[in-house]
Amino acid sequence: MRHIVHKSPNKHHALTHIIKNCIFISLIFVLNIPIAACNNNEDSLTKIHGLVTDVQAKNITEIETFSIRDDLGANWIFTTNGPLEITPSHLKQHMMEGDPVEVIFKKESVVPIAIHILDYRGS
Repeated sequence: MRHIVHKSPNKHHALTHIIKNCIFISLIFVLNIPIAACNNNEDSLTKIHGLVTDVQAKNITEIETFSIRDDLGANWIFTTNGPLEITPSHLKQHMMEGDPVEVIFKKESVVPIAIHILDYRGS
């Protein structure tokens, strides 16, 4: 006499339900990452001002890197992602004349990325 084993439909249904829930939760997590990243970038903008100590141009309109010495004597090195409102020659003019600038930047990597470089008018 052979025993016939029947799989319970309830166990199969429970397993399917668990898998669907895991997929659903994973999708919620994955879809929220870009939203969190966008909000994080906005919140991570920082502003400093100081004297320009070095400027390296990528070309006539783009700054590759530049350095600022802030009021506390700390040296900051920045990079850029494309042209900004200030040209390398204008930034070099600030360096030569000792005119301070204000830098608005984000901390996405080891080297902060300048978003804006503005003439500093004081506080």
